[in-house]
Amino acid sequence: GDLLKARIRSIIDFGETSNAQRIEIWKASLESIKKHPLLGVGIGNFPVVLNQKLELARAGSSAHNIYLHIASEMGIPALIFALWFLWLLMHKIYTNFTTSKDWEITIYNGAALIFVPWVLIYSLTDVALFDERAFLLFVATIALVLGGKHE
Repeated sequence: GDLLKARIRSIIDFGETSNAQRIEIWKASLESIKKHPLLGVGIGNFPVVLNQKLELARAGSSAHNIYLHIASEMGIPALIFALWFLWLLMHKIYTNFTTSKDWEITIYNGAALIFVPWVLIYSLTDVALFDERAFLLFVATIALVLGGKHE
């Protein structure tokens, strides 16, 4: 409990160096979105948003917010499409959970109703979902939710 309280306190402490830097990156991301609303700066070009060298893309230069990252790199239409897809995914998870007569599907989708929103909320402060291992697990989750034949 104390560890969780300390973590929450560190997240909302805007005086903390990492939080102050994150807010500056978010401001730069919003400015970039204003300058390039339709197509963004291009996939993999986030360092351009921060006026950094493109080589830093490999070092993990990011918006520290997956939604701002998508809009910065690919534009507002891509963000709208991503949010729409995530809404459809959550709707399908809920539908599977409430309508399936197979207890394994019900349990899996019930768990997904907990962990998928957690991942999407966590993505407000990180782009870890774009890491290839995390992305592979997320895509596998999506495949299990969308791919099975359900009654």
